[in-house]
Amino acid sequence: MSTKMDSETARAQIQQMVEFIKQEAREKADELEVKTEAEFNIEKLRLIEEHKRRIRDEFKDKEKELATRRKIEYSSKVNEMRMKTITTREEAVSKIKADTLNILHGISSKDQYKDLLCALIIQGLIRLREPEVRVRCRKEDEHLVSGLLSNATGEYTKQMKKDVGGKVEWKTRLTLDTTNYLPPNKKLAGAGVSCAGGVILSGDRGRIVVDQTIDQRLSLCYEQLKPAIRAIMFPEN
Repeated sequence: MSTKMDSETARAQIQQMVEFIKQEAREKADELEVKTEAEFNIEKLRLIEEHKRRIRDEFKDKEKELATRRKIEYSSKVNEMRMKTITTREEAVSKIKADTLNILHGISSKDQYKDLLCALIIQGLIRLREPEVRVRCRKEDEHLVSGLLSNATGEYTKQMKKDVGGKVEWKTRLTLDTTNYLPPNKKLAGAGVSCAGGVILSGDRGRIVVDQTIDQRLSLCYEQLKPAIRAIMFPEN
């Protein structure tokens, strides 16, 4: 009887120990599951935050890139408009020169053209100060220029003697170039190269050249007066 009770007591104790071990295992399993889930949630949150940060960084980079591209596009448009404005203004200013030259092409038909030619020759001689000077002119001005050479030489000699006090004898011989004429008037030239008039003088066997054409004189005046013309046409606010 006693042996039977001891056996049952032993089985009960063993069963109790088994239940205890099972309970402890379940608690450990639950604890491990909770810990694993917590670690998973932490890692998940970390990955989510990292992904959010990466998205924010990419967005900022794209935003900066877009802002930079917009600045470049704006700057390009501003420069483009500025260049168009400058080009339009230059074309308008250049048109004044072209219109003036068209008017000057008709000056050779005026009575004062003869006096102008003589003055241009004398001025060219003063600039050259050469004993032998060759004069080029338009074919249509040949007869007119030929008749002015003697008078221009005399006036030049008087002017030079006056400038140096009459102490030096100035002798200059003018020769009209009848083989290499300047381009003709625009009406005669048509679509070709034209010349509004005037002369070109050369000395020292052609090594020194003074351009006294109306076209060249206009170009010189135009370059000198261009800032003033711009200021008149496009005054700054």
